[in-house]
Amino acid sequence: MILQVFTTVGASLFENYRKYRPKDIDAVYDVLKDKGNKDWEGNQNRIERLRITVSKWADSNDNACAEIKSIIKIVKREMSNCYVRLLASDTIISRLAAEIIKDKLHERQIDGFTVEVHFDPDKDVVKNLQVSDRKLFEKEGLVNLVEHLSNWGFENTIFNITGGYKGVIPYLSLMAMVNSVPLYYIFEDTDELIKIPQVPVDINWAMFEKYAYVLERLEEGIMDWPQFKREHNIGEDFQACFWEEDGLAELNAVGRIFWERFKNFIVVKVPRGFGLFSDKPGNRRQVEKAINQLYNRLMDVIDYNKITSQEQLLDYINGLSEQDDLRHATNPGKNLFIFKYTDVEHIRLVYRPLFRWGNLSLIVCDYFRGREIVHEKSKYIRDFQKKWSNFKDSQIEDFDTIPIKKEKIKL
Repeated sequence: MILQVFTTVGASLFENYRKYRPKDIDAVYDVLKDKGNKDWEGNQNRIERLRITVSKWADSNDNACAEIKSIIKIVKREMSNCYVRLLASDTIISRLAAEIIKDKLHERQIDGFTVEVHFDPDKDVVKNLQVSDRKLFEKEGLVNLVEHLSNWGFENTIFNITGGYKGVIPYLSLMAMVNSVPLYYIFEDTDELIKIPQVPVDINWAMFEKYAYVLERLEEGIMDWPQFKREHNIGEDFQACFWEEDGLAELNAVGRIFWERFKNFIVVKVPRGFGLFSDKPGNRRQVEKAINQLYNRLMDVIDYNKITSQEQLLDYINGLSEQDDLRHATNPGKNLFIFKYTDVEHIRLVYRPLFRWGNLSLIVCDYFRGREIVHEKSKYIRDFQKKWSNFKDSQIEDFDTIPIKKEKIKL
């Protein structure tokens, strides 16, 4: 499997050359160093002079900059083919450095492994990721960086934070911890590649489930935040996830990191001491697949029937026949249903959907699994009814909230 390596790019390529032969580039570099990427077309002559001079030097120097040195070290340490995606700040210097690094390393063989280096200026220059305007950096630059990384996904991924602005490191570190992505860093004046230890960090799933509709609105921006808070009785428990200015509120970089993670999971409420936690890993995996199929089935029902409320969804399921997989057999309790998982594991779930403000989560009270289910149908249904016939909404307060990774399960 190819390893995906996101690498932020700074100005060390040119700063290092200036230590070597400053007179060659100082005049041109001083003009370009503070210019944004928007000025690229108007500075072509200077850019090409800088490119030609520094490229020749970098071609024969694996220590030309922190980014080149760290990528080579990562390939050697991971012993894997690598797909490197370079991420530039919104400046001429960072973009030019990324283009030179790509030309030097793309399709290079390192200890028998191939490095593919990709950089598309139209996509990989992160808009407003600059340091001349702090407010723009926080409100747009960091947010754009988070969105860009989230769009690529995090499977089999590494963050290489050796280059680029040091101000992005706390956010990339948080993003890495939340998504279980290794972080690598190399000190420019050494040959030591450092893997930063991962500290488990996760979101408050119950809080995000409670405020999912607010976070969804904040993703787009809310024009009159004080009024919105009053109308929806919103507290201050996720203040760190958004910025507010002149009545306008929008998710900040931290909020988007957590919100992107939240959207990739099904939020499930289960009784404390739920048997799933003590089941074998293989059995737990089967139950999680059943929950995914249930979620996907319900979302299809909601979309197809244009359901907009919890009441409509409950009425729809209650109106199904006992032969329907979403309401298999007799209801164990009021607005509790049995879901019949259609795969070979013969799993049954006691569940209730929670559909609020366009977001679906699930209460899963109980489950049964095993091939003997075919022969003991009446018994497991009676057991469900005995246990859950007097289920009350107040009991949900004693349930734990757990996340289950979303996946497409055949319907």
